[in-house]
Amino acid sequence: MSIKKRVQEKFSVTVLKNGIIKLVEQAKPTENSAIAMREQILKKYKNKNTKFLVDLRFAGIPPSRARKNISNIFLENKPDKVAVLFDHVSLRVMAKFIMSAAGIKNFKFFKTEKEALDWLKK
Repeated sequence: MSIKKRVQEKFSVTVLKNGIIKLVEQAKPTENSAIAMREQILKKYKNKNTKFLVDLRFAGIPPSRARKNISNIFLENKPDKVAVLFDHVSLRVMAKFIMSAAGIKNFKFFKTEKEALDWLKK
């Protein structure tokens, strides 16, 4: 399997019918996967949406360089709202750190995707 394919398997980026950008971390992010995710979002979705749904339920804690790249995603897209799905307290702390570093004030944590989407649609 190619390195590019392995990196892309760590995350997925989709746009939902309602225009919300959904990021799903499927493994512990690495610097390379965070860069690839950032490039994919900037290339395809920049300025096309102001709301993100970030699913961290299958993620691990990213190293510091990956956190910086993830923070840049939000700095460059300047979303109005970010809903974060999580299962572990440590991921909540990490997500708060990233949102603070990106200057995102309107974010909220959820246990279910339905709750998160309901909040984003408001």
